[in-house]
Amino acid sequence: MKKEFPQNLGGSDTCYFCQKRVYVMERLSAEGKFFHRSCFKCEYCATTLRLSAYAYDIEDDTCKYFPASPG
Repeated sequence: MKKEFPQNLGGSDTCYFCQKRVYVMERLSAEGKFFHRSCFKCEYCATTLRLSAYAYDIEDDTCKYFPASPG
């Protein structure tokens, strides 16, 4: 008999962008979503974003992340 374990067993969650498992020690979190550092990229130019400098936009129930505008 095969046992099914919850996906978040062991302190892991699913990356919002790639849908793969992201463990507590390697994950980032913004706007209530978890993701790998390498997956946190600009929607348009694919530049890797930093948690201290990004903008978040929700449109038509999809989330988009961008570099924050200076100023």
